[in-house]
Amino acid sequence: MNFFSKILKVIIVILLLIPIAKAVPNVSFTQQINAGILSVDVVGGSFNSVATPSFSLSPLSLSIVCQTATGTLGTPTQKIYVQNPGQANYGWVVNISATNGNTSAWVNQSAGANYDYNDGSGCADGPDADSIGGQMTINPSTGALTTGQCTGCTTTGVTLGSSAPFVQGTTDSITILTGSAGSEDIADYLITGIGVSQSVPASQPVANYKMDLTITVISL
Repeated sequence: MNFFSKILKVIIVILLLIPIAKAVPNVSFTQQINAGILSVDVVGGSFNSVATPSFSLSPLSLSIVCQTATGTLGTPTQKIYVQNPGQANYGWVVNISATNGNTSAWVNQSAGANYDYNDGSGCADGPDADSIGGQMTINPSTGALTTGQCTGCTTTGVTLGSSAPFVQGTTDSITILTGSAGSEDIADYLITGIGVSQSVPASQPVANYKMDLTITVISL
């Protein structure tokens, strides 16, 4: 065996000892994306949730006649924020109502005489079960509606509600905003500037008054 034959044998042996790479079976990943939750909130300028939203009506002085206080629901620092991330494809509606039901009232924080928010007779006590007058009106039509964080979304098919007073047993809930079946299925919206007015009975005692309302959204 000559020198070159020996070298060839060594090379062949070395090659046989080198492991041969094998293909690994394909590895598959899966990703499920589900529809989000239809929701309404009150947010600040950076879309952060406001922990304790609070809106004030114009202060009044004690008067021997009926008066009207006014205010705004939805401000630059406390915007109403509606999100529909694909859950309500056939429309949705945003309503506002008294948190504690239609027997609620404006509560005197110092204890004493309260006044109503849903008496159909306005400042006078009407036919409802209580013996106090007063009525609140919500006017969404004065509000400003814009899109939120969604890029390219529009307000097509989304409309602000009409002005309406609360009337116990008749109008316990007032519509703020409606998204029709033709509105975008994935979108978000901001509302500011909704008008609020409250008739206050004559000779209502001097005090700070408070009432809680809740904003809800439901799919159609």
